[in-house]
Amino acid sequence: MRFRTSILIAGLLAPALALAQFDPHLIPTSGTIGGCSFITGQFTWGCIPLYIGYLIQTVFSFIGTLCLIQIIWAGYEMAIGSVSGDKEAGKNRLQRALMGLAFSLFVYLIVNMVVSVVV
Repeated sequence: MRFRTSILIAGLLAPALALAQFDPHLIPTSGTIGGCSFITGQFTWGCIPLYIGYLIQTVFSFIGTLCLIQIIWAGYEMAIGSVSGDKEAGKNRLQRALMGLAFSLFVYLIVNMVVSVVV
């Protein structure tokens, strides 16, 4: 029983470790996007679409991390549901997480295409 508890705790902490590696800065660590320097303040109106694209990439990496957490959670629910005989909650969560991931990837592709056309 002690071994199962250790495995469960390690499995629950794995998504937290993945989320801890996420680096949500509003300005890149280098301070530049393209030819725009946000640290020194040397940027023009043309830098705004580049910055918006950077923010969108940051938001979508966070959304991807949340989808990963939901997929792992669905796997736990399905595994536990197989013991108790109720897998539907896990299947529903997995289906919604995959639909959310597909939707967010589709929106990211559209926004990325629009930003690349504007720039």
